[in-house]
Amino acid sequence: VKEKVLKAALGALAQQQTKVYLDIGSYIHHAKADVMNGSFGTSYDAISGIIGKLYKTIFKKDPTAEEIKMYTLHFFKVNLEETKKFLASSPETLFVFAAGNEGSNNDEWPTSPTNVEAENKISVAATLGDQALANFSCYGAKNVDVAAPGVGIISTTPMNHYLAVSGTSQASPYVANIAGRIKD
Repeated sequence: VKEKVLKAALGALAQQQTKVYLDIGSYIHHAKADVMNGSFGTSYDAISGIIGKLYKTIFKKDPTAEEIKMYTLHFFKVNLEETKKFLASSPETLFVFAAGNEGSNNDEWPTSPTNVEAENKISVAATLGDQALANFSCYGAKNVDVAAPGVGIISTTPMNHYLAVSGTSQASPYVANIAGRIKD
């Protein structure tokens, strides 16, 4: 019974997390946006940490690695199915998502929304210039499509200042920009 409760709670959490995506999708559709950059998401590591704490609270014992993996993959199964609705709500828009910054293989350890399967999605890893994949960047032959510069990218900050930042959130706008230029 407790296992069903935990799975139901994780499913509800996944649905709630993606609920705001539908509002974003509706806005994008009505604005007739050709390209959307998504520098946000939830990593396997973040959710597995939450699941470990929930499991311990519910079952009064530490979960095994297999239990954490099983429940984390369940969360992502629900989350990514819900995320499909987000992309489907604006089918003419190309969604460009940051692959994540955990340095892990997205084919084994999912990240959302970048791991959603959809024809109108590109997942972007980060590189150190044109040299190599950045050590923090997520990757994956199946779930990451391209890579772009994502280390030491000059970005604006409040009060008209600039700061060099790194991440797949800096790489995905490069790809979104190129996609927009191609569309133009």
